[in-house]
Amino acid sequence: MKVKLLESLNVGTSYNFFGEQFKLAPISVNARTVLFKQLNILFNGIQLDPYSFADTVGVNQKQDKYLINETGQLVRFTSGSLAL
Repeated sequence: MKVKLLESLNVGTSYNFFGEQFKLAPISVNARTVLFKQLNILFNGIQLDPYSFADTVGVNQKQDKYLINETGQLVRFTSGSLAL
């Protein structure tokens, strides 16, 4: 029996070689799947940030340090939506 997990998956980012900081753009992910041959699920506009944050006087400031080097996590989920 053949089971298809994803109908589509799109992942994108960019890298600014000439930028002074935050050279890697957030990673965007879009995916679509169908469950039980009738329930369409769309994961749209998921944004994953590879940079760490520091709490400076009660305000989170984005740092020009990769999250994986600071915490061991690959990315941090920042936004996204789910449609059924």
